[in-house]
Amino acid sequence: MRLYLRLLSYLAPYKKQFILSLICMMFLAIFSGASLGVIAPFMKVLFSQPEQISQQVFKIDLSAGLSSTLGQLKNWFLWWLTRGGRISGIAKLCWIILAVFFIKNLFNYLQRILTVYIEQHITMDIRNQMYGHLQQLSLGYFQRNKVGQVVSRLTNDVNMVRGAITEGSLSIMRQSFQVMVYLAIVIIAAWKLSFIAMLILPGCLLLITLIGRKLRKRGGRLQERIADLSAIVAENISGIRLVKTFATEEYEMEKFGRSNKEYYRTIFKFETMSAMSAPLTEYMGALVGVLIIWIAKDYIAGANAIGPERFFVFLAAAFSMIQPLNGMAGVNSSIQHGLAAAERIFGLLGQEPEIVDRPDAVSIDCFNQTIHFKNVSFAYNDGQNTDNSGPAAGGEEVLKEINLEIKRGEMLALVGPSGAGKSTLVDMIPRFYDPTKGAIFLDGKDLRELDSKSLRQLMGIVGQETILFHDTIFNNIAYGKREATQQQVEEAARAANAHQFVSQMPEGYRTVIGERGVRLSGGERQRISIARAILKNPPILIFDEATSALDAQSEVLVQQAIDRLMSNRTAIVIAHRLSTIQRADRIAVMDKGRIAEMGKHQDLLEGRGLYWKLYNLQFNKEGDPSGAI
Repeated sequence: MRLYLRLLSYLAPYKKQFILSLICMMFLAIFSGASLGVIAPFMKVLFSQPEQISQQVFKIDLSAGLSSTLGQLKNWFLWWLTRGGRISGIAKLCWIILAVFFIKNLFNYLQRILTVYIEQHITMDIRNQMYGHLQQLSLGYFQRNKVGQVVSRLTNDVNMVRGAITEGSLSIMRQSFQVMVYLAIVIIAAWKLSFIAMLILPGCLLLITLIGRKLRKRGGRLQERIADLSAIVAENISGIRLVKTFATEEYEMEKFGRSNKEYYRTIFKFETMSAMSAPLTEYMGALVGVLIIWIAKDYIAGANAIGPERFFVFLAAAFSMIQPLNGMAGVNSSIQHGLAAAERIFGLLGQEPEIVDRPDAVSIDCFNQTIHFKNVSFAYNDGQNTDNSGPAAGGEEVLKEINLEIKRGEMLALVGPSGAGKSTLVDMIPRFYDPTKGAIFLDGKDLRELDSKSLRQLMGIVGQETILFHDTIFNNIAYGKREATQQQVEEAARAANAHQFVSQMPEGYRTVIGERGVRLSGGERQRISIARAILKNPPILIFDEATSALDAQSEVLVQQAIDRLMSNRTAIVIAHRLSTIQRADRIAVMDKGRIAEMGKHQDLLEGRGLYWKLYNLQFNKEGDPSGAI
């Protein structure tokens, strides 16, 4: 119940529209009842003699009982209908029927429009909230969760929740209003027989409750299967080049087929259970209807018999109650499905960012002295694909007691075998992660005391995997500086050796480069990335193996661009190419999470330590001392 109330809180900004929708529902229910109510006078006018009606007394005494007053009003209405004759009465009734159905459907239309307005705004609000929350989460969350599963929560789960909110609040109330109106008609038409009609209500409610419990559990499994399916599709599309390279299309189809079959089985079980409620409810209504007819046979013919028109209205209203009760059973399916999705959505919204600025965080706009690692250790969270807490959750340490000082204007190179902790170390400078032990200082201030957004504004990052968006070249270069002019973008592209190939493209800087820059070569993508960093003009640069995946010609062009970018800036470079490492002011050699050696290229070679071993390993392999480490 608490979960459902939390969902209903999203209705608060639209309470005016919600109230108007309720009003429309009330009038819809009233005129739905009125559409049945005109049956009795129609049959009376059609099959009774006008003189029989005109002989009745039409004095209305409001002080009489409710039943007597209603009877007098009915007689007055019949007299008014037939005072011009039977044909006149039928004509009046036809106009009344048209008016009743017009007003009924008008309110039905208005109510539907208001419902769509509310549900679509709520959907938009939830998606905005989720997307905004995703932007605040730390990198660790995305490393632990598949992209497809996150996207599934943002799309499929939100759609399910929308149904739970609107179906649960608006549709159930509409069905409830209709049940109350039909029940009132049943009681007015034949109050003794109404007790039989009411037998259907507790049975239907019990049935809806029992089935709802099953649906909630199966709905959760269904959302998990959808997320798994989405994750497989996302991974396959992003890795389609690898699939084609290894000709594993059949394997991928089999993997997708297995997941798709699991989804089919889950949804079939869910829909099988969901489909039971409506037929069972309707059949219960039919049983009650037959029971009414059987019990009422003597009551109709007895001394206190009701007229055939009243019994027909009673029977029509009793059977009409089945439709909204059936609707409630169907709505229950949507609610339970939505609540299962809501648990997943609120699980995401309840995920706390691992990197959070302090309330008194200080904004910073310059870098003047040093970046200092002081006794820094770090361990990743060892829980995979979970929504658990941050990096201090107990994983093995990948950095151990790092003490390192990087001076302003210095170029520091990081080398070492794979898994030594190089990328993790540089990821801590823009505070993608916080140390589990120790601290990192920028100009003497702990990074945890600084505003993380302003800290990252001081940095430009160029990685081995270039991240580009499905957008124009201009917008990709200007991503970090949205107000940049055409001239500024072109100057940055020239500095990055990118202007020439961009100018040759069909629409120049307005050319859309496809998802992840698929229309560009690796070297072209990297130069666009460097142009983006040049335009941002940050005082601190981080290069994470920026040239390791490039051919020789592209590497030369990219390296020239990097050299221009690093001029008069502080640079931290993870690189395998000796052409970059040899020019570094210092080289830090990492091994098993520690800094094993530190010094210049020649000094490290003379020391004959790990750096010397890596150097000779590559030299012997490639036969070229200027090769890669």
